[in-house]
Amino acid sequence: MKKQEEELIQMNEILKIKALIDDLTGLYNYGEIMQRLKAEINRASHGNDKLTIMMLDIDDFTNVNNNHGHVIGDKVLAAFAKKIDENIREMDIAGRHGGDEFLIVFPDTSLEEAKIVAERILDEVRKIDINDAKITMSAGLYQFDGEDADNFVAKADKMLYKAKNANKNMISY
Repeated sequence: MKKQEEELIQMNEILKIKALIDDLTGLYNYGEIMQRLKAEINRASHGNDKLTIMMLDIDDFTNVNNNHGHVIGDKVLAAFAKKIDENIREMDIAGRHGGDEFLIVFPDTSLEEAKIVAERILDEVRKIDINDAKITMSAGLYQFDGEDADNFVAKADKMLYKAKNANKNMISY
């Protein structure tokens, strides 16, 4: 009976992780990244702390899938997520917002400080080359100014689309 209990506990732990983590990218899934963003908004609101977020996505990702297939597209998404994870601080929070769009939460971070990390990620993403599928990214940064989570994300998303409409392969803030 003891072995069955241990297996059940182990399976429950796996299920907890699967409920929070996006299988393909290894980053938080949409629900978890939004929960963590709300917690950081609450903390920043009560402590007058700086908080910045970045919305980012892969430029012309549809072309990657169309030209190279979905298997390569999945590998590109996983490599993209890995570059994000390798270039943020331990205190930063990254998750898949949907499709090829990601959200990074930078607690205790000003817009100027987040720009440094964003530029580093931009440079690293340009190095991704999977089966000749070279990619770039666009990103939008926004510093917290009292918004709720949805409006905060919408403002960063607006900056993302400013970058996409300007030239892609850049960061807007």
